[in-house]
Amino acid sequence: MSKIGGEDSVLSSLELEAMAKDRLSSKEKLTSSSGDVPERRRNRFTPVLRVLVGITLVTALIWLGLQLWQDRQQQLLQLTLLNTDVDEQLKRANKITLLVTKNEIELARQSELLIQRINALQLQLNTQGARLSELSSTTRSEWYLSEAIYLARLARQRLQTERSTKNPLVLLQEVDAILNDLSNMDVLAVRAVVATDITALRLSGDIDLEGLILEINALMENIDQLTLIDFSQTTILENIPSNPQSMQINVVPKELPERWSDLTEQFLATLSRLVRVKQRVAPIEPVLTVKEEVIVRNNLRLLLQQAANAVLREQQGIFDVSLENAQQWLGQYFQMNSVTTSVQERLASLRKTDVIQQLPNIDASVNALETFMIVRQNRLLQEVVEDKSIGETVIVP
Repeated sequence: MSKIGGEDSVLSSLELEAMAKDRLSSKEKLTSSSGDVPERRRNRFTPVLRVLVGITLVTALIWLGLQLWQDRQQQLLQLTLLNTDVDEQLKRANKITLLVTKNEIELARQSELLIQRINALQLQLNTQGARLSELSSTTRSEWYLSEAIYLARLARQRLQTERSTKNPLVLLQEVDAILNDLSNMDVLAVRAVVATDITALRLSGDIDLEGLILEINALMENIDQLTLIDFSQTTILENIPSNPQSMQINVVPKELPERWSDLTEQFLATLSRLVRVKQRVAPIEPVLTVKEEVIVRNNLRLLLQQAANAVLREQQGIFDVSLENAQQWLGQYFQMNSVTTSVQERLASLRKTDVIQQLPNIDASVNALETFMIVRQNRLLQEVVEDKSIGETVIVP
């Protein structure tokens, strides 16, 4: 549209020029009275030709402009289409690049996994080779070290199951003797740990639980020999003189009435001394029957059995309470003769005994021996790997 407007402006300017020329020609005609008729006609058609030529030129220019504009629009459309195609191609290229990158990352990860698996298999192969070589060339020190580890583990197991330090102490001493026979400087640290555990076992002491149980069982067997208290017996009055000579009647020669009165008083006094009176602060206990006597003895036996079970379970509180109740039961229902007194003294002595066995921890010896074995195997494996690497470096060149 801008081009068409420009063409209209060109036509208007040409028409103005033609009109101006017509005016000039008319003035020349008026001024000049002479002239040829052909020249006048020629001058008259000249502006028309010019206008026609101008219109033709303008039309040609407009047509050329339209052609150029259409070509330009087509070129712009083609450029737009090309840009769209290029963008699509770029997007496709980016997607392809992302896929390629992901594939490369996945391939790299898989290659790393394969390398790790290959290394693990190689390490496993080397370990098995080292073990085979070690088994094929087992030495005296290796057998001794394996035996020491077994004895240390057995000592730890015996300490927990037997609850005694005797057998574990003997086993650890045997372990120390085996390590001493190895004559290796690397074993000194392990021997130091074993010596520490041996000292802990010696200092903890050993409680003779079996002896305590056997002694309690012996006391239980002597329960039938104890004598129960007979509540039907009475005690002699305290005012009975201990000297029987004081009961003799002193006869003093007196007159007959005085003698009769004295004899009466002495008879009454002697009769009063023959009467036995017992004063009780506590209520009188009924006489025990045979069944009740059996129950009393069984209760005492049950208390002692409870104390023996407390020894097995290492329950100090139940052990002390059971022995205390047994002592009270003895004092309440049994006569305090020599047998009962000895049982009471033995129960009091047992109450002072500690039935809880203090057990030390000897895991340090087992851990030290196992660590020493692992370090030794790793050292052997490293030597095998170094030998293989040296062989490969020799073969590759």
